[in-house]
Amino acid sequence: MAILKNATALWCYAVWFLSDQQEQMRALKEFRLQQKTYLADSRITLYICTCCGDIGCGAVTAKIIDNGSQVIWTKFASQDAREAEDIYIIPTVPDLIFDRAHYFKALSVIGKM
Repeated sequence: MAILKNATALWCYAVWFLSDQQEQMRALKEFRLQQKTYLADSRITLYICTCCGDIGCGAVTAKIIDNGSQVIWTKFASQDAREAEDIYIIPTVPDLIFDRAHYFKALSVIGKM
């Protein structure tokens, strides 16, 4: 498992590729675990088609778990629809483990950009 302490660059990539400010704020709230995601199984979109933003083109998704001291991105998958039957777990991608304080600090910095 990878332990990441300074994740600002990762957030910029994962959240700010969205061109619409409203979509950026929605995604940021999902990463902060303040808003339920629109995908099945409460998955979060890490990468989606940059041309149209449609999950039908394919996306990389993951589950985010807050265990109190760490935030874990787990069960990375390829997904091409919102339904659970369209989730294809990628077993070779290890969990990403973030120190909880650093995780939320990085997200607060991005929210001010």
